[in-house]
Amino acid sequence: MNYAFVPGRTSYERYMSLFFRYKTNTELMPRRRNLRQVDQFIDRLETNSSVARPVEEIFICSHGNDSGYLQIQMADILMNGRSRSTTNTTFEILEEAVRTGAVNIPSSVLLPRPVVGGSPLPAVVHIKGCKIGQTEPFVRKLKEAFGGQVAVTAPKHFHLVQVIRRVGAFTYLGYDFAVKRKTPFRNKAELVTAFQNEHFQYFDSTPVPDDVWDQRIPRDIRRRKKRFRPTVNLGTPIQRNARRQMSSIRVIGEFRHKPERFRFNVTVSGSAPGTSTAARMAVLRQALQNHPVFQATHEFPMYERYEYASLDDFIDGFTWRFAWRRRHNLLRCNAVRHRYTLILPVVEPTTNNLCLNFFPRPGNPTPEIRLLPESDPRFFLTV
Repeated sequence: MNYAFVPGRTSYERYMSLFFRYKTNTELMPRRRNLRQVDQFIDRLETNSSVARPVEEIFICSHGNDSGYLQIQMADILMNGRSRSTTNTTFEILEEAVRTGAVNIPSSVLLPRPVVGGSPLPAVVHIKGCKIGQTEPFVRKLKEAFGGQVAVTAPKHFHLVQVIRRVGAFTYLGYDFAVKRKTPFRNKAELVTAFQNEHFQYFDSTPVPDDVWDQRIPRDIRRRKKRFRPTVNLGTPIQRNARRQMSSIRVIGEFRHKPERFRFNVTVSGSAPGTSTAARMAVLRQALQNHPVFQATHEFPMYERYEYASLDDFIDGFTWRFAWRRRHNLLRCNAVRHRYTLILPVVEPTTNNLCLNFFPRPGNPTPEIRLLPESDPRFFLTV
């Protein structure tokens, strides 16, 4: 038996809960007051008499992103002198989880491994959340926090889910086509050219046609979001009701413009920094160079979390503003850059067939559709 944990209450997580209810050989852990953290979920797998051990596969669902972040609480972990636990998960939270063993999965949950076809099934934790698989250091640290005895998979793309009333639920992926710049683009034409110059590719290495950007980027690029509903084909028709089949479906696509901010405070000893931007940039640069999380030897340097190869690239990738707080000898450093993202459904480029996993609602005669195995490196990272 597989077990799934979806503690959140957003629409994505509600739909994922339905998806796991329809998924065969999978039990969704109920939402309860004492079942909101990953360590509580693991404890239930270990101690609850209703759990069929050894567990085959484990699913943990949460919002996430490619900077190394999950919108889920690992355990009661206190950070930075706070009196309350941090409810989200960062790389630093995982480091503390490794140190304390807070989410170590006991051997009694996993062993002995079930045998199918003469071979033992691997022990796997599947993370379901957007773009987590783009940050390998984060996923490796997550594996270490679980105790190192399980493989961990995570999506490399946006992870999307839809529920068809009285039919079933399906998950699919959305491409993360994005460009970032320290100042906003002035108009659509500039942004379209920037996307074209990135030479993005589909999962099969075919180039994205240039006209896609002009078709999908809105005229007003200042708006934060614009959703659209492209129609895609279903390679295997889905039974809508007793008399009707679905051979195509409208899915989610979206344009996003997000000003991304970074804040850093420098306590200055001695005389105040100069008033020029260059003088204050020099103070900032020295402080970042001395900070452990910006060191090249760090397992997951902060600049990599923002998709830069070096500290210099990180600093140059933002527009910086400074404020001097004389009373506290504090230099406030505020940075912003602009990220433009186009989310397009992952389909077979030649057929427009959606790559999906579909599980029918009980009573629907449509067979399961599994076109997105977690073992496929084009779509998922496995460590």
